Amino acid sequence: MARKLESRRVALRWLAVVLWAIFIFFMSSRDATQLSEGFFEQAKQLLAAVLNALLGYHEDPVSPFCHFCEYTVLGALLANALRAHMRSLRTACLAGVAIASAYGITDEVHQLFVPGRFCDPADWVVDICGAVLGALVLYLVVRFRHGASCDRGRQDTHDAALGSELR
Repeated sequence: MARKLESRRVALRWLAVVLWAIFIFFMSSRDATQLSEGFFEQAKQLLAAVLNALLGYHEDPVSPFCHFCEYTVLGALLANALRAHMRSLRTACLAGVAIASAYGITDEVHQLFVPGRFCDPADWVVDICGAVLGALVLYLVVRFRHGASCDRGRQDTHDAALGSELR
């Protein structure tokens, strides 16, 4: 029974990763005019006003901010899913960042084929920074909740007591 529950948890973690990757793909598939209509335009204007107030004038503060947020979530989701398959939380987080980085490359290449969008290496750097933050937040939350034992390369008595929660 516990094994079945753990399998469902792992499946849900991976489902979250897939759904978020689809969301990123969907957003990257929108051209400039599609992102300037209805809800997207209102959200973009509000976000631009907030970012301009906080950061000062920037030509397009929304795009880098959105990339950063998208990949912060992706980095955390990937690290969370990968920790079910890896003995080390640190390794899961690093692998999550690497996979998010690779997905960022495919995202930028994808934008070459979307009218009004272009491949921007600076966006990829922002994607990586977001993924690092997401994986770091997950790492710190798990470490805080479970103590230092969750990052050991071997299962010790404490890990066994924590059971599947560390995965």
